[in-house]
Amino acid sequence: MKSLWIIGVVVLVLIVGVAYFLVIQNAKKTDINSNPPVNPETGSKMYNINIVNFAFTPASLTIKKGDGVIWTNEDGVSHTVTSDSGNELDSEMLGNGQKYQHVFENSGIYEYHCTPHPGMKAKIIVE
Repeated sequence: MKSLWIIGVVVLVLIVGVAYFLVIQNAKKTDINSNPPVNPETGSKMYNINIVNFAFTPASLTIKKGDGVIWTNEDGVSHTVTSDSGNELDSEMLGNGQKYQHVFENSGIYEYHCTPHPGMKAKIIVE
């Protein structure tokens, strides 16, 4: 009977822990671009995309012409930010903590991927 009670407590702790982790992760995804910094000289905004768990987060981002994006690799392995077509986006290999940024001067849809991990795909929509 006592072991059944202990198992129940362990399961409850695991459920609460997982729920807390999911809430924190969702809050990070929601807040990442809620108030991007504005360049006072140009009025353009700089948005953030994190590379974490072999994914670009967010995977789709809509911005205005003249705005920019900063990608930050939070993974333990290297990644790139590479255009699917053309050469608009063409980062070097980014190690953990390294950043790549680009300002989008033209409207359009910019689809991109990670060269060593082609399943990592995302897009920037520039209005």
